[in-house]
Amino acid sequence: MSYDKQLKESQPRLSAFVESHIYNSADASDVIQNVNRVAINKQSSFNANKCFEAWIIGIAKYQI
Repeated sequence: MSYDKQLKESQPRLSAFVESHIYNSADASDVIQNVNRVAINKQSSFNANKCFEAWIIGIAKYQI
């Protein structure tokens, strides 16, 4: 599966995770945007043998 497709398919879980930790919707949206920006910038360092969703949730934990 392509990186872009994995990023797109992980959005609902990413949003649910962030919104469960940040209750202000504008702040949650900002964090989600930052997570996606970091994920796009780090595409070359992603290990395809790892779980993509776990990786992106890890980025979200750091951003939160």
